[in-house]
This record gives sequence, C-alpha cells and structure tokens, in this order.
Amino acid sequence: LHTLAYQGMSVFPDKTASLATQLWVAGRYLQSLSWLAAPFFLGRQLRLHIQVAIYVLVIGLVLLSIFYWQIFPIAYVDNLHMTDGMISLGTAIFYGAMVIASFRLSYFSTRYGHRKVLLISAALFPTFPLLLSAAKGPGLYYLACLIGGGVNAMLSGAIINRLMERAPADDRPAHMSLHNLALNLGILIGSLLGPTAAHLMGVQPSLFLGAGLRLLAAGLLWLWV
Repeated sequence: LHTLAYQGMSVFPDKTASLATQLWVAGRYLQSLSWLAAPFFLGRQLRLHIQVAIYVLVIGLVLLSIFYWQIFPIAYVDNLHMTDGMISLGTAIFYGAMVIASFRLSYFSTRYGHRKVLLISAALFPTFPLLLSAAKGPGLYYLACLIGGGVNAMLSGAIINRLMERAPADDRPAHMSLHNLALNLGILIGSLLGPTAAHLMGVQPSLFLGAGLRLLAAGLLWLWV
C-alpha cells in the first residue's frame, strides 16, 4: 500500500509524500507484531478465521490512525523543515557511529567492566530525545544521531555482555530468548505509544517524556544489575 502512496503513482493526489512513509512504518509495526507473537503459537493450531479477524482488526486500526486520527506526525519534516537528504544523512551518521562504537566496545568492557559500561551508556541514553526536543534545524539533529548511535551500540552490547556474565552457563540460551522477547516487545510498544503521545501532548513534550523514561530505566538497571 505504501508503494501506491508515492506521489508519482497519483493514487492519493491530495496527500503529501509523508503518507508513503507513514504506511511503510505501519507495515513494519505489523511485521514486528507478527514476529513477536509467533513464538507463542509454536506447536499450536490457530483457526484461520481467527487469524484473519485479528489481522483485519489490527490493519483497520492502523489505517484509521493514519487516515482519520492522524497520529503519525512526521516531526522531522513538519517541525524541523528537513529534506529527505538531511534525514538520510542523519540516519547514516547514526549507524556509522554505531559501527565505530561497536569496534571500541571490547576495549571499554575490558578496561572498565561490563556493568560500568552498561550503567554509563544507560545514563547517556536520554541524550538522543533531549537533543531532538531542543532541535530547531538539522544541526542538533545530526549531533543527536552521532551521540545516539554511539550510545546505542555501547548499551546494546553491554546489556548482552552483562547478561552472559550473570546468566548460568547452562541456561544462557533461555536468558537470550527472554532478552530478545523483552527487547522486541519494548520496541513495539514504544513505537506504538510514541506517535500517540506526540499527538496528545505535542512532539516536544513527548520527547521529554521519552527521555525521562530512559532515565528511569537507567536507574532500574543501576539497582538490578
């Protein structure tokens, strides 16, 4: 459906180019939800009409959220007035920083320990939404991508390293499965609640809320790991 929404297709002539992006993101949500639910139905029979009904309901709600409720705000375009090229450059900076930080993870973990790297990365995790909330143009957006990519790589690796350090050697696969389930569930819930919060509160307050929740998560990690 997102392909038909491109402006050159002339299927939705009164819509902007952001419609295709919203539909593409919505498709990824549905895909993530399907993958997340799949482990719960391994070895079970689910009736076809129930599957169809669930997908029709979910797809209907997603389409309503885009076309009627309009809770998929494209903040980079509407608020920061950025072009596709600027957004693509920021994405490249983010993942480039992730690659570079990943190469340095072993050094920092060896020198400071997995727990310390985890806690410092978690404390810096709110930086990304805070910088985005203060951005008035591409400058802070690029800085947020640079810092956010590096912190994200360090935090992701440190969590797994700390998990493997504390999990019993004979039970690590089960712990990794639980970690992957919790990770994907968190991504899915955050991706669904983020646009809703931005619609109800505004983009800037919702980014502050996201930063606060990340800081809370860092505090819980400090207590529990």
